[in-house]
Amino acid sequence: MTDLPASLQPFVLPGAAPADQRVDRIGDLDLYRPASTARAGAILFVHGGPAPSDLAVPPRDWPVYQGMRRRSRSEAWSGSRWTTD
Repeated sequence: MTDLPASLQPFVLPGAAPADQRVDRIGDLDLYRPASTARAGAILFVHGGPAPSDLAVPPRDWPVYQGMRRRSRSEAWSGSRWTTD
């Protein structure tokens, strides 16, 4: 058993390695683009509401969002993650 909060637990689905990821951070928006320049579907990940400002790890860096990003990219989807305030 781990003492990590649920938001920081490892993501269990396989996906591309983080080094293979292209992430463009534009303000509160993260864009995760597939390596291909071909047209692709898109997914918008929203963490569900305002997060406390004193979090040690902001939602954009939670393993669940990083894992969903890797998984969507491995399926050639484009993904975006947005932080709500």
